[in-house]
Amino acid sequence: RGSGTLLGSYFLGLAGEPRAAVMYAAARRALYAPWMGFGAAREYPEKVVRGDGDIDSGPIIMGRGVSCSGMMLACARQNGDEEAYQAIYRSVHLFGAPAWRARRFSFALGGPLGDSMMLAMLTARPGPLVRREGVR
Repeated sequence: RGSGTLLGSYFLGLAGEPRAAVMYAAARRALYAPWMGFGAAREYPEKVVRGDGDIDSGPIIMGRGVSCSGMMLACARQNGDEEAYQAIYRSVHLFGAPAWRARRFSFALGGPLGDSMMLAMLTARPGPLVRREGVR
């Protein structure tokens, strides 16, 4: 599942664990869903027929998961995958309805929890392997 795999990859990446890059590469191959310059992550591989989400995955819309797309955004940044990062960010920017209110930035459709998750996802730093070796 996308939400669990990408969450694990994100936290392993924070710890500098090399397996984070392997997990991200596998998730990107199986779950990344670009479309006309936008991007998202599937909760399940394309051939797995499941439409339901749960408390971990959050909403799933046309097979694309909100949580796993956010996690893939962070993992793309950690792994230096600029193409996926930009495509997924375009989707976040469009569907999250970003807004400035009283000098504060938030995503109108995410609420406080969505804002806190997006803060973590958008500020993910490249992992040690990317910084040191330029590994993708």
